[in-house]
Amino acid sequence: MKKNLKNSLCTMLVAGAFCLPLASASSTTIGLTGESIYDEVTLNWSGPTGISAYIIFENSVHIETVGSASSSVTLNDRPAGTKTYRVEGCISQGCAVLTSNNQAFSNNINLNVGNSISYQVRRHNSADALTNANVDTILLDGTSILNVSDGSDDVACNVSLNRQGNVTTFITGDGDIDSETEFNALDPGINLVNEINDCGGGINPNILGCGTVGGSNKIAVVPVDANIVDSLGA
Repeated sequence: MKKNLKNSLCTMLVAGAFCLPLASASSTTIGLTGESIYDEVTLNWSGPTGISAYIIFENSVHIETVGSASSSVTLNDRPAGTKTYRVEGCISQGCAVLTSNNQAFSNNINLNVGNSISYQVRRHNSADALTNANVDTILLDGTSILNVSDGSDDVACNVSLNRQGNVTTFITGDGDIDSETEFNALDPGINLVNEINDCGGGINPNILGCGTVGGSNKIAVVPVDANIVDSLGA
């Protein structure tokens, strides 16, 4: 009976139209992370299957839509200030009218946009202990170093380094970076590891830090003596 009713409804559609079943998602939750470098914001998410498009909101205003294959977006020239970002996934065909029945929602994240650089910080579970207070002290001292000109061949960089969220742990790899592949497996942000023996140029033992320029803003550092940790943080 239900099948006959569905066929009858399809038959009643205007000429040239066709009947499509609604897509379904495996979950209604989207995991969202992000970071801001000056006026650039990068958002990364993991979404359910069955998404037709991802809709990006900044302070509750729709600013961009990306396709179902996307898992990140970079937003350029964002005005300075604290921004709240959210990603919504459209589940049903068409996506013209979004309701609780055809949407997947992410968590909200707050980012400081402007001359403030916010980093997610994590450590490998085999690396030295690292607390929120440790990170805040390192980034505050690193900010002080960057804001001062140390001579005629130096310039002051008006920037503030900040921690985004709590320090977390990760278990990817063995805690040693011995190849470019192992470095690429790290998440964006600052990652504390035990050793770095390759920073993209082949084996070179005892590297203190390694990072990308632009793009994913991915950084790996090792535990160092207190007298150089602030410079390394900067």
